[in-house]
Amino acid sequence: MARRRVRPELTMADSVLYLTSVKETFHDEPAKFKEVLKLLVDIKAHRINKESGIARMTHLIKGHPKLLRGLRFFLPKAKLTIPAKANK
Repeated sequence: MARRRVRPELTMADSVLYLTSVKETFHDEPAKFKEVLKLLVDIKAHRINKESGIARMTHLIKGHPKLLRGLRFFLPKAKLTIPAKANK
């Protein structure tokens, strides 16, 4: 029998922690942080197509594997590809 991993429900604290990480990562690029935040809000509100929003998001946070992994919790059903190097 295959075992499925159960994802814990995200809390507001989890969201704040992730966004704090994004803000700290891009502290010298405030426009990039604002774009990431806007994309998350627009995807959640269905104002933009999820796939194109995710593509833009992964491009923005490219080179930051922890942020890419964290994004999987916000968008669990999304098809996110994280390079093998980034998982280390």
